[in-house]
Amino acid sequence: MQEGQTLTNSVLNVAGGGTDIAPMSLILGFVLEKGRGPYSKQGDKGAELAANQRALYPNNAGA
Repeated sequence: MQEGQTLTNSVLNVAGGGTDIAPMSLILGFVLEKGRGPYSKQGDKGAELAANQRALYPNNAGA
């Protein structure tokens, strides 16, 4: 886990294999897969990167 990064960068580090674990909002995995929002520069590569991620402790904070 790396301290001092934004969560969007942490997600890319985990997906690329640079970091083993990081906190993330579940929506970040979805937008990475679709190549939207902060991951629009990833394009089709975003779907490949998103396939490398797994949720260990999913939590629905809105419930």
